[in-house]
Amino acid sequence: MKTTIKLGQSPILLIDSRNGIYIPKMLAEWIIEGSIKVKNRSEILCELAELGNPDNEFYWDSMDDLMRKAILLDIDKNEYYLTYADSDLWAIPVGMEYDDFYL
Repeated sequence: MKTTIKLGQSPILLIDSRNGIYIPKMLAEWIIEGSIKVKNRSEILCELAELGNPDNEFYWDSMDDLMRKAILLDIDKNEYYLTYADSDLWAIPVGMEYDDFYL
């Protein structure tokens, strides 16, 4: 059964630092299976393909590209972007900064 993640209107910790090098792989899997919705999915498919294996030479470059391009959506169609903070992966509402909440 698929679970859709509702992000809400504040930053949400998606994947914490305990997952280390597997953070990009986990994010890609969630996007592919539909647990996380992406507004511009067709634009980021190339990056998702590169995130299946942490040993891939383009793994981190693809994650950087994904973070620059991806626009996540919650079930109410609110938009979010991705950012790293303290080695954790966060979804931040578009128009807001992580520091607005956690400084």
